[in-house]
Amino acid sequence: MSVRLSEPVECTSDRDELACRRERFEFGGTRSTIVMVRHYNRESERATLPQDVIQQAIQQIRARVISLREASRTFGIPLKSLSRYCTKAAEANNNDHSLSGYKKPQQVLTDEFENQLEAYVLAAAEIYYGLAPKDVRKLAFQMAKAHGCNIPPTWHETEIAGEDWFSTTRIYP
Repeated sequence: MSVRLSEPVECTSDRDELACRRERFEFGGTRSTIVMVRHYNRESERATLPQDVIQQAIQQIRARVISLREASRTFGIPLKSLSRYCTKAAEANNNDHSLSGYKKPQQVLTDEFENQLEAYVLAAAEIYYGLAPKDVRKLAFQMAKAHGCNIPPTWHETEIAGEDWFSTTRIYP
């Protein structure tokens, strides 16, 4: 089964923006349209509540200042979600784990390591030794390797962090 790239779709006035970014691929006689996504547009407002609001609600419930239902109404958190957050907080024993939101599925460097890397890059920029994006990506790979993080195979092949990793982090000054 060979994969052959056909002519790119041209942008015309009657096509929307999404259709302009599509490429057509031919798979063994059948055609399908694939959209490669680099910039994700969030469709729902789920799991967007700030952590400090959730923590404040949990603290008030634990201190028995207000009930679960009252906290739900006061802070604008759905009752079932708040109940789940309270259960997670009790199981976590006050660790700094996130109570809400979605887990970053393939986060290579932890937030702590990313903050250290960011501090290093900013310190280097302050003494007029700015690092190019490629240098930051190489440094991120070396840091991940030194700390024994779960590194994607493409990072091992190129011995550099990926462009997607760099574009999703806030490291560059």
